[in-house]
Amino acid sequence: MQIYTPRICPKLMVIAFAGLLLAGIPSLTATQERMPPTGPEDPILGGVAAAACATHGDEDGFRERAEALLRNAAALDMAPFRRGRWLDGHDPGTYTLPIAIARLWTGEGRDEALRIVNDERSRRETYHFAAVGWSRLIPLFHDEIHEQTRSRMTGVPGNWLNGRGTDNHEVMWRSAAVTLSSYRGGNARGMDWLKQYVRTMIAAGQAEWDSPRYQPYMLMGLLNIYDFSQDQAARAWAKAGLDYMAVAYALRNTGNIYAGPTSRGNSHSPGSSAMDAIGWLWWGGPGGTPDRSGQLRPAVYAATSSYRPPQVIGNIARRDLPQLPFVIEQGIPNYWTGLDAPTLPVEANQGHATIWVSRHATLGTAWYADDVCSQMIHLRAAATNAEGSNATSIVAGWPGLKDGRQTLMEGHCAVFGRKDNPQNHPYVRARHGQFAQIDNIAVGVADFPADAPDPWLYVTTRGNVSQSNGWYIFSMGAATVAVYPLGEAETAREGDHRLIRIHGGPGNRRAGFVLAMWDDVALAAAGVGNGMDRIAVDSSQWSSERRVGIRTLAGTTASVRHRPDQHFAEVLVNDQAPVRDRMYRSPYVNAAQTQLAISDGRQGYLIDVSGDVPRYRPLDGGLGDDNGSATETQASEEDSSRPPRAPRRTTASRQAPDDAHIASWQESLLALIGESLEAGHVPRFDHQRLGDTEVSVLQGDRIVLQARNARMALPIASLSHTELADLAGNVAAALDAPSAHALHAAFLRLAGELGSTYRSALRAAGEHAAEILAAWEKDE
Repeated sequence: MQIYTPRICPKLMVIAFAGLLLAGIPSLTATQERMPPTGPEDPILGGVAAAACATHGDEDGFRERAEALLRNAAALDMAPFRRGRWLDGHDPGTYTLPIAIARLWTGEGRDEALRIVNDERSRRETYHFAAVGWSRLIPLFHDEIHEQTRSRMTGVPGNWLNGRGTDNHEVMWRSAAVTLSSYRGGNARGMDWLKQYVRTMIAAGQAEWDSPRYQPYMLMGLLNIYDFSQDQAARAWAKAGLDYMAVAYALRNTGNIYAGPTSRGNSHSPGSSAMDAIGWLWWGGPGGTPDRSGQLRPAVYAATSSYRPPQVIGNIARRDLPQLPFVIEQGIPNYWTGLDAPTLPVEANQGHATIWVSRHATLGTAWYADDVCSQMIHLRAAATNAEGSNATSIVAGWPGLKDGRQTLMEGHCAVFGRKDNPQNHPYVRARHGQFAQIDNIAVGVADFPADAPDPWLYVTTRGNVSQSNGWYIFSMGAATVAVYPLGEAETAREGDHRLIRIHGGPGNRRAGFVLAMWDDVALAAAGVGNGMDRIAVDSSQWSSERRVGIRTLAGTTASVRHRPDQHFAEVLVNDQAPVRDRMYRSPYVNAAQTQLAISDGRQGYLIDVSGDVPRYRPLDGGLGDDNGSATETQASEEDSSRPPRAPRRTTASRQAPDDAHIASWQESLLALIGESLEAGHVPRFDHQRLGDTEVSVLQGDRIVLQARNARMALPIASLSHTELADLAGNVAAALDAPSAHALHAAFLRLAGELGSTYRSALRAAGEHAAEILAAWEKDE
């Protein structure tokens, strides 16, 4: 019997199934078969040792955890998926194929597994969850699968390349096409998609970013390519994507909780999500061996794979780092895979998140993200105990609706409302509630409309909650959380959850909170007795201006002001507007454009995806300026604090207008587009991806683009400054209005195009140009 085995790291044992069956011993370690290692000599790595899976550092522990996990998966019941409704519809392959892989790998229950995967029903299962399953099952157990099934599955990659769905569905289908078209040496179909997908992740992020529920399914597809494709370029692209996903989890892994904000899913306790199960498999930690179907199914792929996150990534996950705490600034893209529609133009940094990481605690907040799937958590804090043997988490936000009823959680997942879904509260939009985070302090502010029913915000709590000087304080393992309400507050219970509920009071629709977190163990080691002595809040301008001032553990001062009808709050950090310009900015991981740099402060590597094949090169020590990383590092907790003071309000930057100016210009341009359409002129511009594009209609605050027989609706804020300048110029030419010429000049200047076209636009704008120039606070 021939078994196709993946490439294996040194020391990894793979079952030799023929010997296992003869011996009748269902053990993962009964025999071993060594394959050529994928170490630094692997040509896809270019000799960069730090990037090799052979450096993982815990192969024996991985094998023990994999054996326990696979036995639990093999024990899952396959029989229900061959009865009743599963015979004619639904998606039984989602459940049966991972169980079959575990059973054939361990030898436990193999006869039933082969009977089911070889029956007539299985051969009809070609949807996304099944496609990714076949892409592992067929290469691993090729000769055990009936020829009719093999030929059907290996004959559909062309159809799978056209598969549509949410981000994870699309990746499962298309990665399956790459794998099954090339695992026996054929041409890898779908390489253009694979390159673009990995490049976009590194430049902008996943459409379903940091999803505890669905990131594992995208990871599964790349694992299949990495393990089985005979196309070395395909393997290299998969490896780059896997490292991106692994380090995204490692940055936020807190006691096997995927901490910080998340899109589509929830990680509320150690090992509670599918991604946490994979993290446990890679690095161990609290939570124990997964035993639930939803955790086990995706983890089966990682347990039977040759991919290991390199030790550099493992050091980040285990917080074996020279500098703690540190801060991650993360860009969040639009839902660029299209949500069951054609792929949209990618908009990097449309949203933003900040994550503060200490040894025992993590606090993360999404300032803004386009929630298209109703499963987003804006703020999550997680902490372990001092030994790291347990962890807990909390979330914060405001309630939404599910099935017409108000709910705090959706399976512990805060509901933030799918756009254009009338069942959801009208105030689950960014224009009513806004977030920000600076260092170890997060701020949530809301100004609810008059028709919002029973408006309030909340922070879930743990253990006993005490009050001191207006703060609500409670412990989470080795960390402390302090919440300062901006409004009337009370402790309450919603279902199984205890929380602090904050509302504006009678007749007041304005409410908010300031949430601070610190690592008590780290502060004690630094000689600091109480984190409350290091932080400060100034709420004197909250009632009058929707503004609150803060001082963080590191002594950073900032102000946050709610801005009506905007996505982002107005934020000033040490009197400067924060920079939101790249996928990752941190002392250990940086990503911008075509480069991903990963370091543990001692060694690291950089992946460049600008060419036909990803290129690896070593980094010596920390990240340097040559890879575009941040040059400033987070102040440590032992730094001396500054005297408390209210952050002062400043005027716009002298280099560029602030977000409020830009948003105002975008709104003005939207109005002029409406005038142009009413006058019979259809505005046109050169879209960076669609080419010649026209704005055919307006839908509220969105513009409908039409190009190459495709139509899509986008917020005008999703266009780049260059695209906005081109669009404004077209409108100005049609209306010949000074205000339109002024907007043309504004966007040209933002795009850095200050030549003759810019000067002509200024002249045509006349006195209206003064409104534009005032934003830069300098004379022309």
